[in-house]
Amino acid sequence: MYSKRLAAIVSAILITACQPSSPSQTTAVVSPVDTEVFQARKNNDFRVYGTSGRNITIPGISNEDRSFAVEQCGIKFMKGTGDVIKTPEQRQERKEKVAYMKSYNQRIFVLCKQKKA
Repeated sequence: MYSKRLAAIVSAILITACQPSSPSQTTAVVSPVDTEVFQARKNNDFRVYGTSGRNITIPGISNEDRSFAVEQCGIKFMKGTGDVIKTPEQRQERKEKVAYMKSYNQRIFVLCKQKKA
């Protein structure tokens, strides 16, 4: 009796798990990076982000690809990524911006290389 009940429960779980979800249950998550990359592609703007300090860095782009990125794709500077950091909050905000830039740059650089090929 116990095994029949267990078999029925397992069967119900498997059948439910294999059913396709309805469109109302499917939610696409679009990140700010997704949105900006989409807009940049639409505008044919394949510039990568760089920091605005004395030593310009391009997060997410290797040293080997840096020249190509700057010369062929172009560069734009992210506001608030300069050298002066006075508070822990500014340090955290800069880390978040650099992480965003890295994600954006990696994706837009692929598109830039495809466009230039």
